[in-house]
This record gives sequence, C-alpha cells and structure tokens, in this order.
Amino acid sequence: MRKAKKKKRVVVFDFDGTLTHKPPKGKSLFVAIDEGVLSPEGQAAQQKLFNHYIAKAQTGTMTAGEDEAWLLQSIENYILYGVTPEKARAALAAVVLRPGVIECLEMLRQEQIPVAIVSYGIAPLIELVLERHNIAVPGLIHKVYAARLTAHPERGYTGYDRSTVVLQSTKGDWSRHFADLHDVPHADILAVGDTGGDRRLGHLKKNRLAIAGDAAHAKEISPFMGRVIVTDDFHPVTAWLRSKIGLI
Repeated sequence: MRKAKKKKRVVVFDFDGTLTHKPPKGKSLFVAIDEGVLSPEGQAAQQKLFNHYIAKAQTGTMTAGEDEAWLLQSIENYILYGVTPEKARAALAAVVLRPGVIECLEMLRQEQIPVAIVSYGIAPLIELVLERHNIAVPGLIHKVYAARLTAHPERGYTGYDRSTVVLQSTKGDWSRHFADLHDVPHADILAVGDTGGDRRLGHLKKNRLAIAGDAAHAKEISPFMGRVIVTDDFHPVTAWLRSKIGLI
C-alpha cells in the first residue's frame, strides 16, 4: 500500500519569550538593549514609554495605533541614543535561547518545512541573536518578519522601513504571507508563541501552540490558543510539531 503523502506545512515562531528564555534566565531583546547600550537619558526615555503603554498592553485594551506607536518610538529612541550593531551584539549576549530550540529547527529543516520568525520587534537585532547561536538566515530560519532598520558604518542605526513593521494585530497577515511564498494553504500554518500578543500568529486557533511559564499564565492565554504547554525548554514544542506534521 502506498504511504499517504504528508501535507505541506510552514511553521511560524514568535521570538522574544518563545525561542528565548524569559527572566531570570535571560533578558528580552528590548531590555538587553535598554540596559546594555542606552545612556541613562535613553533608558529614561524607554521607561517613559513603558509606563505610558504597559497598563493597556497587560489588559488587552491597546489599539493597533498605540501598538505601532510604542514600537516605532522605541526604534526612534534607539536611533537617537546611538545604538550600533557592535554595541547591540555585545548587549544581546544576555538574550538566551531555550534549550532544544536548535534541535527543533534542525528537525524542521530535515523535514523540509519552511520556518519564519514573526516578531513585534526589530529584525537586525533578532538576527544578531541568531548569528550568535550559529542559526543562519536563510538556513535553519528562512525569513525574519520584523522591523527593518538602516545602518551607517560609523553612526549605527539611522532609520527604519515602516512597511516591514510587524504589529501584534498583523502577525496573522505576515504568517499568511509566508505561507503564500511556499504555496502552503493558510489552514496548514503551524504557529508557536507565548503571550496574548500572539493570538493572531499563524491562522487557525487549533494550529496555534503557546508556551507558558506557569499554570496562571497558561490559563490567561488559553482562550487564544489551540494548546498551551507549561515548559521551560523547547522539547515539548518539538513533540507537538512532530505530531502535527505526522511524524508521531
């Protein structure tokens, strides 16, 4: 009997807190830059933004416009206060991948499944973290969807391309764009995130997995996810993906 042909799939991952450890084992990308690169004045500017937006972010009442404003104002602060690729590279050593992430990416490459990062973040900074862990783009990761910055060899980051900005509200759009590049039906996108900000990552709820730090966190994000796993490492994520793509 001929073996049934497996479905074509793509996998999309959030970055901060999903592929990376959360505090205290590792810092978020933004915290690593704020604390490791910015001057006291720059840190104060970032803290002001945090204080202004965090309550709405935590209660889920932030509008798409506010979501965009917070990210773009953070990028503008990084430009204003002199973040450079070299300074960023040193600071981002504090961003730590979860155990098992590389093994998961290698499994997906072996199965010829395209992988993207879809992040409410900054692409060149994400890529510096991946570079530090010898994760090539393209390679183990096919594409990084996040805000693209322009850089000057001496002055550092000087601007950004607004058309590349990923918002929490547009993560699904970017996920579907990636699926379209690989002729994969939207219903066959597999997505992995870690917060309510990933409620639109991927396409179908049943194909959306979240990593939670504890039972309370799991309960909070479960309405948006097909499944929630309380875990510190990535091995249960790999098992879920293997199940979804028909390996177990």
